[in-house]
Amino acid sequence: MDAGLSKLMPKKERKQNGKARYMMIDLDDIMTNRLNEMPIVQIEELSDAIDRDGLYSPLEVYPNGDGTYTLIGGERRYTALRALYDHGRLDNPEVQCSVRPKPADEYEELLQMCDSNIVREDEKSAKLGHVRMLMRAIELASASQKQEWKNETTAYFANLDPRKIGTREMIAFRMQCSPSTVQKYINAIHGDGKEKPEQKVAEEKGMEEKDAERDRLKEFMSRKKDLFERSAGKMSEVLGVKCSYRNGKFIISPSQESCQAFAADYNALVRQFEAMGSADE
Repeated sequence: MDAGLSKLMPKKERKQNGKARYMMIDLDDIMTNRLNEMPIVQIEELSDAIDRDGLYSPLEVYPNGDGTYTLIGGERRYTALRALYDHGRLDNPEVQCSVRPKPADEYEELLQMCDSNIVREDEKSAKLGHVRMLMRAIELASASQKQEWKNETTAYFANLDPRKIGTREMIAFRMQCSPSTVQKYINAIHGDGKEKPEQKVAEEKGMEEKDAERDRLKEFMSRKKDLFERSAGKMSEVLGVKCSYRNGKFIISPSQESCQAFAADYNALVRQFEAMGSADE
């Protein structure tokens, strides 16, 4: 697995177009996004594919400012990678990520997530999630943001009367499909459509799996932090200096007294060696 991934993952971070950079990030430092409505399904099949072929597309994240990162795109791939690592099929927990600037607000974050999560034609449950996120973005948009979105939609659907541009047309523009197709998804979300039972089951299963994964990750991060904090306490006792664990790193903060004590011990040891040398002569 590592051999396959290593060919696709540079060891040093690099900038791309001045906006994003690639870098290796530990899976433990990556958080799922609470705004994501995409179903997290078929993880076993995706895990096998990554194990066999490697990770072809990096995860897309933004920094939280505390050493951790939040996903913008690639939560299914992230979940599959976590499954591989947790089952001992991935030795190196670091994965390639495209690090992007933190969105200014939830509106921008939702649009970035929709643009990053490419939906295949046969994934209706994913398209429903996509529509939900765009509907939420429209609710959060300011007057100027909404007007800009409408202007872009009007330019895209040149044959439509600008006065008739509404939610479904704005979503259709972002998804590059017809307004009537979007209306079917909106009807299904509101319970007015003829959504097939198996599609609804798959969507609900995906949400349950995502919630379970988030709970498991929160518990793991809490246990990890507690373990490292206790380890820092033990280091303080053994070394006789203040040790702490912050932002994923152990930090040693020696006091002036401990530095003076170390210098005194070092000087005493030097004098002993000098005395031993004089005795030999």
